[in-house]
Amino acid sequence: MKPVLFILPILVLVCTVASAEAQFSSSPAHDQTIPPGAKVNLVFEHQEYFVGEDVSFQFVLENTGDAPFEYETGGDYRGASRALRFKITATDPDGHECEDPDPNPQCFGGLVGWKTLGPGQKYATPLWLPTYRTIEKPGQYTIRGWHDFGWKEGERKYPVGEATILFKEPKAEDAEHVVAAVDQLPEDRRTYYALRHPSYTVPLVKRAKEGNLKVLQGLGSIPTPEATAALIELASDQNQELALAAGLTLNGRLPDPEFAGQLPGRGPFRSDQPDIRQRLAKRAWEDRFTPQVRKLGAKFVAGKETREIGTGAFMLQAVGTKEDAPAVLAAMDRTLNPAVTPRKDPNDNILNLPEPLGELARTIQVLSKRGFALSKGANGEALLSGDAQFFTYFYLLENTPGPRPQDWLRILTVFGENGKFPTREAAVRSIPTPVPEECRAFIGDRLADPDLGVCRAACEIAEKSGAREFLPALIEIVATENHEWLLRSASNAASALGGGLALHREWVERLAEEKLYGLALDDLQTLIEGLPGSSSGRTDLTRTERIALRTEWRRFLQAHGDEIAKGKRFSLEDPALTPSLFGRAREWQLANGKTWPATQEAK
Repeated sequence: MKPVLFILPILVLVCTVASAEAQFSSSPAHDQTIPPGAKVNLVFEHQEYFVGEDVSFQFVLENTGDAPFEYETGGDYRGASRALRFKITATDPDGHECEDPDPNPQCFGGLVGWKTLGPGQKYATPLWLPTYRTIEKPGQYTIRGWHDFGWKEGERKYPVGEATILFKEPKAEDAEHVVAAVDQLPEDRRTYYALRHPSYTVPLVKRAKEGNLKVLQGLGSIPTPEATAALIELASDQNQELALAAGLTLNGRLPDPEFAGQLPGRGPFRSDQPDIRQRLAKRAWEDRFTPQVRKLGAKFVAGKETREIGTGAFMLQAVGTKEDAPAVLAAMDRTLNPAVTPRKDPNDNILNLPEPLGELARTIQVLSKRGFALSKGANGEALLSGDAQFFTYFYLLENTPGPRPQDWLRILTVFGENGKFPTREAAVRSIPTPVPEECRAFIGDRLADPDLGVCRAACEIAEKSGAREFLPALIEIVATENHEWLLRSASNAASALGGGLALHREWVERLAEEKLYGLALDDLQTLIEGLPGSSSGRTDLTRTERIALRTEWRRFLQAHGDEIAKGKRFSLEDPALTPSLFGRAREWQLANGKTWPATQEAK
């Protein structure tokens, strides 16, 4: 799941549409070579534009031959800032290739279709140049574009379209005219993201103060210290809505301590475009801004709303000092009191701390590296007061090697037992490896914790402990809970601790459940040797099919339970393995090119 980030992501979605002349093919050609009549043209409305102007163009595929051909589009746009199979480059007047504004885009696929283009027909789709290349200075540019269209290169190469466009330096009156033109666009097309030239700073700031917060898209993309100064001014405005929006935008160019290795990465499910932020910080940040941003950070963390606090927390991550720690701890106390709601629903996010606590925790972590430390007594014992300090005490110990402080076990068993659920989870994660035996009772209690995130953390520590005494509780979780990530952690721990046949039996009993049969098969397929790491199949099995899977696996474990209990795994050629064990849910492509199970029943 994606963490909540208090850094403004700059995303623009582009839709591509086919012309009416293109027809869907009922028999796709998957290994087509590039047809001889394929030609690509890039068609711009004008030959001259101002730098930063809204530049769209038509990408046109034309059939100049005397026979129809098939081409493929799609599969490249969901969650992305542009259609990724279109390759667009721009070469500046000095012969240098222009920057990609989104060099590492996320993409979750999309619909794919093959179409037929007859002789003389054209397929045209509009593209927006600013999502593919950044034009930052005036001069003559060469724009090139191509697409694979599902074809394979051989003797013929992908057809490339090319256009030469002049970009002019906008003066003050030109910049106002360009921004005004964007103002008049329909709401669904109105975006200021392309206005990256410094000349647009003044008209964008003017509109932001007038209440058009959408212009912050453009101001946030201008890579200059002057634009940073303007965002700081706007983030200090008395209008709270404007100040917060400007603060979020400002965060997109601050020197994130993650860039310098002072904080761990935010994980794979991120949406904050670190490459773009790092590029902006390098070009638009100056140390002279530090006092102003620290002041802003303190203002925002003193707020009441989640986005306010998170915005200020990130500012203090970037430029704060140990003197800012009390303000961060105070914000933590307000977040923890009243207690945040325990996570009990199967759809709750148990991978991340609730916001703004997660952002505050990262802030206190980096401030501890800048000299902040919790108070200690004359004998080195921790002097802790309030939920925030107990949470911080445990949180800062996570992933650090032992031994632990002298009074850690006492604090763990008292406040790790009775604290708010984030404190309990941090307490569990503060347990070092190897796991001390004195912690086992505490871990066992947390395996029954009412918060599913705490329970998941306990599963992970139980696995690291190597103690088989946790097996009954772990298998009980597999038998009764419904949260996917908790079940994964409990199942992994039980398997590592030798759950074997007992674990497999519990997963068999969950095969009839619509949301869980995939997880059940993940466990049960470990009984088979020689399977590749990935499989294909269906995720829409009917009730009847799921019940049939359960029946077949019950039969299989009944017949082979004694062998499985002794550690047997089954080869792919074993006659005991029938296609009905997987039905339509799973099939594997083997290295020899064959599919397993090799029968129509599995398709």
